[in-house]
Amino acid sequence: MRLSLKVSSWVTVIIVVLPLISFAIYDLFYFQPHRVEITRLIQVATPEESVPPAIIVQLVRISTGENLDWLATRLIIDNLNIRHKTESMTYWHIKSFLWLQLVRIHLTEQEQLTLYLAQAYTGKDSKGFSYASHALFNKPLSGLNVEEVATIAALPHAPSIFAKHPDLLTKRREYLLSQLDKSF
Repeated sequence: MRLSLKVSSWVTVIIVVLPLISFAIYDLFYFQPHRVEITRLIQVATPEESVPPAIIVQLVRISTGENLDWLATRLIIDNLNIRHKTESMTYWHIKSFLWLQLVRIHLTEQEQLTLYLAQAYTGKDSKGFSYASHALFNKPLSGLNVEEVATIAALPHAPSIFAKHPDLLTKRREYLLSQLDKSF
């Protein structure tokens, strides 16, 4: 009886405590050293990207679905060049999962949204919704109408394809607008 209790205690430690300690160590040695750089990625956001109009938030949430935290994580990994070319795909997926969990722990939803709005790739050599707003419509984000906002929100979905096929961008914009109508 006592032996089985000891064995079950050790099994519990190995299954539960050891992964938690490993996660904390990963946080300390891999995520925290990049914290200042992550904060800088957020701070480069324009005021309109930091506190976006409600319609932009709604359309971005429709466009990204439940993946905003994952998209913010990918932007961090890409901007900080965290991926190493020699690593296996299995290691890449494990690392991405760990970074996703750490982003969820350390960044608020607003910080994730701000990071996405400021760093999302929106076309050739362009990042951020404010840049796209000025490049496409020569207006600030707050000056856009609903259709223009939907166009900007659609861009990160497939910017290279949309550059070659504007009709697909129009379809994506219309899809976002139809989903916006359903959410009211």
